[in-house]
Amino acid sequence: MKTILVVQQEPLLSGLFSRLLERGYNVVETASAEEALDAARRRGKIDLLITDLALPVISGIELGSLLKAWIPGLPVILTADLLPENWNDEERAELAQRQAQSMTVLKMPFSPDDLKARVLSLIGHPDSALTTAA
Repeated sequence: MKTILVVQQEPLLSGLFSRLLERGYNVVETASAEEALDAARRRGKIDLLITDLALPVISGIELGSLLKAWIPGLPVILTADLLPENWNDEERAELAQRQAQSMTVLKMPFSPDDLKARVLSLIGHPDSALTTAA
């Protein structure tokens, strides 16, 4: 079973992502970059990272880069309140550099179908349960 690491400071969002993806995926929830790094170290195998872009201490982009150093090719979904064109120049430049490394942005709010479709496009799915789940 594929493992998705979810990093969200907001427990309601983290729980929602888990409920949407738990059919067919093993979802590991964490509330900070530090917890995520620890969980990744303990698990060893992560197939996808879904993280809030605006994490304290370590940004979602930095977290994705750190995990990619351990797990080459790891796809990353960055959830953000603003689209990249509304970011500052430094954030846009960093994202542009990282997009070549399988980092994509999903603007909040998004529908459950948007999240499921993005996950499917990045890591596929072991069965049809996700596509039929409400």
